[in-house]
Order: sequence, then structure tokens, then C-alpha cells
Amino acid sequence: MPETHMLKPFKDRVWSTYEFMDVVVHFTADHADEIARARVAAWEQTRTKRTFALDYAMDQMQHDSILFKGYAAKYKPSEVSGLPRLWYDRTEPFEKNIPYYNYFKPSVTVEKPAAYIVPQAWENVIERLKINGVAMHPLEKETEVETETYFIRDFKTRNAWEGHYYHSGVQLEKKEMKRSFAKGDYVIYTDQMANRYLLETLEPNAPDSWFAWNFFESVLMQKEYFSAYVFEDLAAQFLKDHPAVRAELDAKRAAEPDFAASAKDQLDWVYRHSPWYEPTHRMYPVARVLGAAAKGL
Repeated sequence: MPETHMLKPFKDRVWSTYEFMDVVVHFTADHADEIARARVAAWEQTRTKRTFALDYAMDQMQHDSILFKGYAAKYKPSEVSGLPRLWYDRTEPFEKNIPYYNYFKPSVTVEKPAAYIVPQAWENVIERLKINGVAMHPLEKETEVETETYFIRDFKTRNAWEGHYYHSGVQLEKKEMKRSFAKGDYVIYTDQMANRYLLETLEPNAPDSWFAWNFFESVLMQKEYFSAYVFEDLAAQFLKDHPAVRAELDAKRAAEPDFAASAKDQLDWVYRHSPWYEPTHRMYPVARVLGAAAKGL
């Protein structure tokens, strides 16, 4: 995608875009067979590979060098605010070799499952998967499946952008659990050329996943809670019946003075460790199905 500089004259921007397109079109025509073979090989690699890198971090231990041509950066009083503002002095051009950090290491990787199951209720996600050519089929009957299921344990949220707000730094807990899926829920086998797209969108800690762009917000909402004056007696009896939980609570109180000073926080902690806690709170609805469990779905 060409990105011409906004301060350049319009004519220069048009012609630079034209020249770029001219080079790309001619290169594509001259190397059509080679590009086609590379494309087939790339699709096959995507279909068959097992491990995918979902995010990368800059490798600061190695870099290249480029010759940077610029103008001296200076500051002068702003005519708007009277405060210092940045400007570039075109009477003082310079050239300088600067480090170019263009090496990256995978920071988030994932093993692809044999299949995903997407409950039909998430129609906005299913619609987008279909638009992008993902092969899928609905379950013919209600089915219980052994799954890997994620729970969202932590994340950060940025400001709104293009009608969405963005979740980052997603921390997950993975649990193996049996789940029941309804007739009409969608099975997506990963033996297909759309694998890269599937993992980038359905793995919740991928930078551009549907979870990152808040398509699954309702799973973050806790629908059930407790009334303290009622739960106090239930919580006390629960701790008597479960001494291991009581010991964990005592250890947490001893280690965290602020927690020990808050009756509300302690009651909430007991609730979250009790059978009355909402089991689907922060449960990511898309299931991963491994190996033999995916056969015949």
C-alpha cells in the first residue's frame, strides 16, 4: 500500500503512486509463473503447519544500518500558543547512519487445534468467517465434546477506534473440559488454507483477534453475584467444609494486609472459589478441539 507524504504537492503524490503501481504491475507480469508457484507453496504451508506465531517483539540484540537524510530539528515559539514548537531547518541538511531494527522474534505462539467450534449465537463472527472463505459446517445434533477452553484472566483496553475499542495484553488460562454444543453450532476444521486467518482471529490473545476488537464483550460481564448478608453464612459453612480453601484464604490474608482489612474483598474471594460462582464468567466461547475428539463432528 503506497503512503504518500501529506505535505507533498498533490501532483507529486499522484505521480509517485502511479509510478509505484507501474513497477508493481510490470514486475507481476514478468514473474507471473514464479509468483503463482510461490503462492501455491505458501498456501500449502499454511494448511499443514502446526505452530503459528501470532505476535512478535523487536530483537534489540541485532540490527542493520541505513543512511538517514534529514534536516536539523529545532524549536521556536509557536505563533498559536507562544510555547516551543518543533520545526525542521531546511538550510541545515544532514546525513547520518542510524541503526535500523528490522529483526523480530515471536512473542506469542500457538499450536493449531484439529478444529474450532463457534457457537451460532456469535453470528457477527460467523458472518465474517464466511465472507473470508473459511470452510465450516453446522453440527447436525446436540453434541458433547472434550475441549480446550480459554478463560480471560486479564487484559488492557485502549480508547475507541473505528467503532470498536481495543483489548491488548490478553492473559489466558486454558482448561480441559467437556462442553455441550447445540445443533447448528459451527465446526471449523483447521486442515484448510484459511488457517492463518483462523488463528489470527479466533485465538483471543492474537493482536487482531475478534476478542481484541471486542466482538465477545458479553463474556466479560458477570451476570450473577451475591448479597453479602445472605452469602456470609453460606461462605462460613463452605470454609468449614473445605479446609484447604480456608488455609488458602488464611495465607492470602497473612500476605496481603489490604486484603486482610477488607471484608468485601475476602467475601468476594470465597465466592469466586465456591460452586456458586458463575462458571461461564470470562469463558471464551470458541472451543479448541484436539486430535481424535474432532473426528466425526
